[in-house]
Amino acid sequence: MRVRVDEDSCQGQQMCSIAAPEVFGSDELGHATVLI
Repeated sequence: MRVRVDEDSCQGQQMCSIAAPEVFGSDELGHATVLI
């Protein structure tokens, strides 16, 4: 399985981190990152 952040669709609201905190996080600038 490959997990990635679709930067064109990402709005920076951290909804992915709320929905799946074990998979998604954010960097020091608030951009979504994949943790796995």
